[in-house]
Amino acid sequence: MHFFGKAKKVDAPTAHESIQKLREAQEALEKRQNFLEKKAALEQDNARKLIAQKNRRGALMALKRKKIYEVQIEKLNNSCLTLEHQRFALENASLNNETLRAIKGGADAMKSINQGMTIEKVDETMEDVQEQMQIGSEIADAISQPLGIGAELDEDELNAELDALGEEDLQAQLAVPAGVPQAVPGQAVAAPAVATATATLPALPVPPTEAPRARAAPSREEEELRSLEAALGM
Repeated sequence: MHFFGKAKKVDAPTAHESIQKLREAQEALEKRQNFLEKKAALEQDNARKLIAQKNRRGALMALKRKKIYEVQIEKLNNSCLTLEHQRFALENASLNNETLRAIKGGADAMKSINQGMTIEKVDETMEDVQEQMQIGSEIADAISQPLGIGAELDEDELNAELDALGEEDLQAQLAVPAGVPQAVPGQAVAAPAVATATATLPALPVPPTEAPRARAAPSREEEELRSLEAALGM
């Protein structure tokens, strides 16, 4: 019973805060464990030295202290394992919670999307789409129909007239004698070419060409004259 009002409600720590505290506590225990391991190793060294000095009583006390340290180390080791297991369990729980929240959020989003959608509405929408596509196809067919005078012409009649024109042209070509050029409107008829025989003339005799005469060798006087001109630079 509280006489001065209600007790203040303490909010539970978050998963992240709890994991952080467990990790800090485990680190502190590990530091303590390392310290005690060093102390145990030191007591073992002291026991060896005392035995070497024939001090059995002192060596026995050093071994007892070593055993005490080892018992504490074992307890700290168990505590570290407990903290580590709890931290792992809390991390898994936090991960499962985040996974569940993500799944629930996806389900809520799908529910919100499908809230205004039913099978009947989907069927009605698809029927409207098909109807509009059919109307559009009919409109396109109507637009593509020929208009004006082209719609009144009979293609069979035009084909028959075209065949008749072709038959008349064929009859006109057969009526023209072979070898006579057919007159084309707007062009003059070329006269037939007359073949002329070319007379073969006899080849005229070609007089033999004289071989070039060999140049006479220069005389002694000419050589002296050329040497003198060369010396004077002429």
